[in-house]
Formats: sequence, C-alpha cells, structure tokens
Amino acid sequence: MIPSNTDQMFQEAMRLHHSGELTQAERLYRRLLKQHRDHPDLSVMYGRLLVDRKEIKRGLDMMRKVIKKHPQVARLHLQRGLGLLAAQKMDSAIKSLQRACELEPKTAELHFHLAHAYLAEFKTEKAIECLRRAVQLDSENAQYRYHLATTLLRSGRIPVDISQFEWLIEREPNNAVYHMQLGNAHQANGDLEKARAEYERSVHLDPDQDDAQIGLANIEETLGNSDRAYEILRACIDSGVRKVNLATAFARVCRARKIPQEASELIAGQLEDNTLPSTQQIALLFRLGQLYEDMKEYESAWECYKRTNDLHPKTWDADDHEKGIDAVIEVFTKERFAGMVRSKHDDRLPVFIVGMYRSGTTLLEQIVSCHSQVCGAGELVDMMGYALTLPERLGAKQDYPHCLEGLTQDVVDEISDRYLRKLRSFVRNDAVRVTDKMPLNYLHVGWIKLLLPQAIIIHCRRDPLDTCFSCYANAFSSMQGFTTDLGELGRTYLQYDRLISHWRDELEIPMLEVEYEELVHNQEAVSRQVIEYLGLDWEEACLRFHESSRVTLTLSEGQVRQPMFKTSIGRANRFGANLDPLREALGHLIDP
Repeated sequence: MIPSNTDQMFQEAMRLHHSGELTQAERLYRRLLKQHRDHPDLSVMYGRLLVDRKEIKRGLDMMRKVIKKHPQVARLHLQRGLGLLAAQKMDSAIKSLQRACELEPKTAELHFHLAHAYLAEFKTEKAIECLRRAVQLDSENAQYRYHLATTLLRSGRIPVDISQFEWLIEREPNNAVYHMQLGNAHQANGDLEKARAEYERSVHLDPDQDDAQIGLANIEETLGNSDRAYEILRACIDSGVRKVNLATAFARVCRARKIPQEASELIAGQLEDNTLPSTQQIALLFRLGQLYEDMKEYESAWECYKRTNDLHPKTWDADDHEKGIDAVIEVFTKERFAGMVRSKHDDRLPVFIVGMYRSGTTLLEQIVSCHSQVCGAGELVDMMGYALTLPERLGAKQDYPHCLEGLTQDVVDEISDRYLRKLRSFVRNDAVRVTDKMPLNYLHVGWIKLLLPQAIIIHCRRDPLDTCFSCYANAFSSMQGFTTDLGELGRTYLQYDRLISHWRDELEIPMLEVEYEELVHNQEAVSRQVIEYLGLDWEEACLRFHESSRVTLTLSEGQVRQPMFKTSIGRANRFGANLDPLREALGHLIDP
C-alpha cells in the first residue's frame, strides 16, 4: 500500500490525469515514483499517462513490466486494458480486461469496462452480457443501468427491452434524457403514442432537449406529416444545433418533400469535420448518397456509398459462411430430413417471409398485414436463436446443424410451444395468420419445418444485381458484414441462392415464390395469389398498403408508406462499371 501521507497526493495525481491536466499529473506521478519506485499502482498509472501523451510504446512497455511482476492483480490488468484501448490496440485491450474479470469476477466495474471494449469492436452481444453482469453485481448503479439500456436500444433487438429505462425513471423521474431515451425505445417498438408522450415529457423538463425534438419529428414523418416534421427540425437547425441524428432526420424529411438539395448541403457541411467518429460518418454518408441519387448525381452517390462501406470494420468471412451452408446441406439431405423428429403442432398461424435482405420482404409483409385476419410481427430473431442454443439444450458437443442428430420430441415440442406463444402475443381481433419477416430465416427453412410442420413459407426474390446493390447502398449494421464488400456480397448471394434451391428442389419444401418485379408490375394479381396461398379470402385493403397505420421498423419503412413505384427496378444499372466486381462475383446468376 502507498503510505497514508502520500495517498492524498496520488489521488490528486489521478484526478488531474483523468481531467486531462497531464503535465500537472505527470509532475506528481514522478515525485511519488522517486519515493516508491517499485509500487505497481503508481507505475502502471504513469504508464497510462505516457500512453495518453502519445508515448505509446514507452507507456505500454512500462505497464507490461509491472504486470509481469504482479500477474494476479486485477486492477493492474484493468489499467493496462484501458491504456491499450486508448492506443487503439483492441484485441490486446480485450484480453487484458478479460483477464481482470477472471481475477475478480465479482467486481462490477471490470465487466463495465470490458463491455466498452467489446462495443468498440462492434461485438454488441458480448457487451450486453458484460453490462448485464455489471448490473447484476451492482444493481443500484445508475450508470451501468443506463449503458445497458442504451446498448440494448442500439443492438437492433426488437422488441427493445425498456425495463432498464423504467427503473431509471422511477428513481429519477425528472431526468429529461431518460425520458427521451425511453421515447426512442418506444418508437423502435412501434408504439408511437407512448414515444410521443415520452418525448413531450422530455421537452417539458428541458426545452433545449433537441434529441427529443428530433424524436418528435421522426414520429411526424413516420405518420406522413412531413411538413410538421420539417418545421420541428428546421427550428432546431436555425437555433444552431449541429448533430448527426438531426442531419439524418432532416435528410429523410427533405427526401419526402422532394427538396433533397437542402439536406445535402447540411450533411456535406457536417462531413467536413474530420474528427467525427466512423459510425457518425457512416450515417451521414449513407443519407448523402440517397440525396445525391434523388438529385440524379449518381457518381457522387456512388462515392458516398463506397466511403460508407470502406469505413465499416471487415468482419465477414465468406469462406466460413460457405462452410456453414455446406454443413446445412450435408445435414438436411432428403433421406435424413424425412427421418428427423418433428413437432406435433399442426398450427398454421406462422407465416415466414424469407429471402435476401432488400428483396421485398417488408413490402410483402405490409401488403398481407393489411388483411383483417393477418398480423405482422416484423423481423423476429427467435429461429436463429433457437438454432444457436440448441446444442446447449441437447447437451451436445457438436454445433448446429450437426447436433440435430440428438433432437428429441420433448425439445422440439418445447421450442415450438415457446415460439407459438410469442406469435400469439401479436394476434389482434380475429387474426389467424402472423408473419415473421426475418429475411435470414432462409438459412433455417428446414429447421422451421421441424418445429412447425404446417408453417407457411413465402420466398421473396428480386433481381440479384438490384438486391445486392441495395444491400451495399444501405446502412446495415456490422452484423451484416457481407454487405460492405461487393465481392463478398456476390459470394454470399450465391450461397443464398444455392440454399434456397436446396430447400425447394432437393427437399421439396412447399413455398410460394414472389418476384419483386412481378409484384410491382402486377400488384393486384400477385397480392391475390399471396392471400390465396395463406388460405384467406381477398380483401381490397391489401391494395392500399401505403395507407396502413402499422409501423415498420426496417430500412424500407419510408417506401411502404408510398403507393407502389417502379423506380427501384434496374436501380443498379445507374452505377455502371462501379459494380463490375459484383457482376463478376454473381457470375451465372446474371443474364449475359
């Protein structure tokens, strides 16, 4: 321990360090080190200060030597991990913080810092696990609760878990930020009235809470009130607010009002700030690309989309994905599939709308959900989750799908019961069908038919080039890493096509094929065919899908609030030779 007569000086040095007063902090650290040269806490903190002063190698070497002498001290691994984070050495930082957690698994702060390291590497699920552990260990810590709540909100999980925000507001009811974030969560869950109430409460508590104003504008735009949305956002801009979410919301509104140039100038100005984090640059560039497309400035749009994707971390392994498809096809042979255990349920409530992203799944769900006997559940991740956790349920050593050899009647019935209970929570009035439009369920068609033998499956298909380009030109998260590189995007599409062909041709699983282009050109005929396939009588409301008050939560949200339009057909052709790597990867799937 540091003697008590110098502990106060050490605390002051750390305070100065954390507040950015590095020169003063260094003076105190050096004075203390003259008296206690071998003290590990002093040495490791001085190493961190050196890193913060950009003497990275010297600082990291110093911390490494300290830990070599004291390998079992968790707080030293913590400080080294934070230093490595500051030095952008992410893998090493995570290892140091993991080691700290191993040494002191019941210290909440360590799990909290590890979560931030995972978030810096876009490993959201691991971050959520760490934050849940931190909250479990220190349940009264509002900071841990808030970071868990906001991470869940940003994760893309729907419905968003709002319990952490509710806990925070119960203890601090006049916190405008908490109400604003709860509004964001309600909006993500499609509950616009609750979202509006929280935003208005936030603004009442703090009139300068511009994020709540932006939220209100987004609600107005979602409901088709683009003029009101424009007024709210324009007032924020004119008052001097300069935020990325304001610029992207303004872009959306300007596109709806057919004035893209006004928003393009605002966003281009914000992108001149070279200090913006990559995530914010990505959001701005994506919207700017859309605006340039609206203005028919296709080369400028292309540059935006390319820069957007170049900024994404390259996390996708196309070879590994192909091996995964190989495994599914190997396990789901016609002979094996015929002999696999199936659920006893014969319920026709579930309707799975599958396909590649951007293939028309959202449009189709919006059409069928306008039928009085159909409810849309949006993109549910349950089937993927059931598959990934199946080995644990079965006590199997092999991963999915090889673990299916040990599938039992009890397990398959329990999983199907759970899924059906969730679907029934979406049922309103006399609905007899509920849609799950998670596109990636195309990976799990065989698994779905084991769990729900009578489930209805509809496969949406769109021109391969248009589909892939639309993926490339949208701000997908890092979980869809294949969308950021044209070559890997094409390879992934080939594997999708290969697997769909296996389900349809080899296993002869019944599914209705819906061509996006045919739906656009012959809306009523195709819509009638789909409703008939669902076993329902035709209703004219399905032709007025754009008038629905239902909220969609995907990138196609704006499109399904307009009457059917044809401008997305052949969209990729506007970008000419820029897409040659994609054409080469798609190969035989493109007409010569």
